[in-house]
Amino acid sequence: MIEQRRNHRRLFFRHFGSAVGGYCLLPGAAAQQRSTRAGVKNVVFVFLSGGISQVDTFDLKVGPWTPRNFDPTHFRGIHFPRGLLPVLSEALDDIVLIRSVRSWAEEHSLARQWLQIGRNPATPDARLSPHIGSVIASELAPQNPNAPLPAYVCLNAVAGSIPGEGFLPAANAPFLVSQTKGDGLRIAMHPEGKERYSRRAALLARLATPGPSTPLIEEDAVYQKSARSLIFNAAIDAAFTVAPAERVRYGDSPFGNACAVARNLLTRKLGPRFIQINFGDWDHHGNIYAPGALDAGNPKSLARQLDSGLGSLIADLKASGALNETLVIAIGEFGRTAGPLTPAQGRDHALLQSALVAGGGVRGGRALGSTDDTGARIRDAGWRRDREIRHEDLEATIYWALGIDWTKAIVNPEMGGRYFYVPGSDRQEYTPVQDLWV
Repeated sequence: MIEQRRNHRRLFFRHFGSAVGGYCLLPGAAAQQRSTRAGVKNVVFVFLSGGISQVDTFDLKVGPWTPRNFDPTHFRGIHFPRGLLPVLSEALDDIVLIRSVRSWAEEHSLARQWLQIGRNPATPDARLSPHIGSVIASELAPQNPNAPLPAYVCLNAVAGSIPGEGFLPAANAPFLVSQTKGDGLRIAMHPEGKERYSRRAALLARLATPGPSTPLIEEDAVYQKSARSLIFNAAIDAAFTVAPAERVRYGDSPFGNACAVARNLLTRKLGPRFIQINFGDWDHHGNIYAPGALDAGNPKSLARQLDSGLGSLIADLKASGALNETLVIAIGEFGRTAGPLTPAQGRDHALLQSALVAGGGVRGGRALGSTDDTGARIRDAGWRRDREIRHEDLEATIYWALGIDWTKAIVNPEMGGRYFYVPGSDRQEYTPVQDLWV
């Protein structure tokens, strides 16, 4: 039944779900409105797909392999590659570098899914699990009642790699944009113009034959209505348009454009509460310092694109006053091997990794946790639980920061039984990393 619904939906405007749907709460788990932590209202989740090398970026370890133009610099005890990430180095006052994160898996597809749904996707109770963004969409309405976009938006989405709403109502599905070019939202335009589109839409409405209502028909009606509200919407087109000078400042890349669009969507309050930006491939098994990878001297390298886009986003959100209410997280599905490079001049998969966190009122200008001299082992977890930070802990942190009850359990209507937003939260196995704020 679920697969049938999904296949049917693909014939319509799957990207355009914006209504808020409900679901069945477990007895004794009544929903309640909670105040947000430090005024956090939105999240920007930068997914560094492929696994960025933490020992070359967020947990820099200098050795004979380190390029000289990385310009390693100490800032309040933080060792940081200023030459590789110059724009982010200027924003370190607002950044926390978490250096004690450990992934559960070193296989890409498994680890990617795990990070985005906050649980082991191979377990039976994880079947049809929703993306974190869809859970947020089910809990929080768009930023204003007239917002044209839904609460969950995914930019530079890669087909087949983004979990959807799972068993949650279809209204919590992500709004997917495959590539952010900065020239408006092309999928919301008709090639023959607004007038011809309006005539065709009116004709279709006249030809539509009313029939018995079913959940599937009602679901499709929501998509159709939402889609039409975006076609030739001037506010949406403006938000997805990045001026030439802005494109250059943000790195003149699809990732930089996505960061600028995320800024526009948040500051103009066009609906999203959770924006995911996908960027990679960071799977550098060989030639990790090549021009297209972690090359400080090439403005078009992956590292420099990350720096220009993410650094400019943080700076602009701060300048507009929106950074305090926006939590920014950048992380990959796992880390990379520490110490000397492999014979292929790269780094292989490793569980230990780092994350960058900014905004949302976090106490910046520091690292949370530390590793040994090579970056291969955790020396100090850096938070009250005194253990490595898992992806489930980060999931709990996101919910908690937004004022969502991270211990909540709901009924999975497809599988039956209890579905905890954060698995094991009833046993306190995972908890929010509140130490980011203290």
